Amino acid sequence: MAKIMHRHIINITFLALITFCIISGTVLCFGAYMWAGMGRDQQMDFVAENYPIYYNEFLSLQNFAIYPFGIMFKLIGAGGFFAGVLFAAFFSFIIFDMFSLLAGMRKKLSVNNFRRHRAAVKSLVAQLFASLLCLAPPFGLVALLIAEYEKAQEVVQYLLAIFALHSSLNAIVLVLTTPPYRMFFTK
Repeated sequence: MAKIMHRHIINITFLALITFCIISGTVLCFGAYMWAGMGRDQQMDFVAENYPIYYNEFLSLQNFAIYPFGIMFKLIGAGGFFAGVLFAAFFSFIIFDMFSLLAGMRKKLSVNNFRRHRAAVKSLVAQLFASLLCLAPPFGLVALLIAEYEKAQEVVQYLLAIFALHSSLNAIVLVLTTPPYRMFFTK
């Protein structure tokens, strides 16, 4: 649409900046997460201090990790919140811009072509919002960590089940919002 209207084509420098921010943010988050973990000796001291009745069971475990909720997780959370706000603003701008471009194209396209473009934009927006389901488990996990909920492991299992529904939900949204697929299933 932007090429038809000759406006709002994303600058390659801006696209490279976004790509750099995504990659560097991911690497920084990974590094902070790895740095936030305890060493083996610290883990055993933590278990002995907080869970003395389970100390012997933890000694028999070969591989486990304890991540205390400290400054690193607060920084990861703050960075994630900041990135979420930036990307929400960016995607909101893109969605608004697509609809304004679509409105400007109404008189330049045939009725059928305009309907196809409008259906494609609506389908993309619906799929974007369906993809937000992927964010529910991480946000739920962060909320559980902050609240220090006792039955967090059970809730995390439910969150993982919700996460597993993402592809099915996205397929359903695709079928419901794309006219050719919808027509195929209604016949």
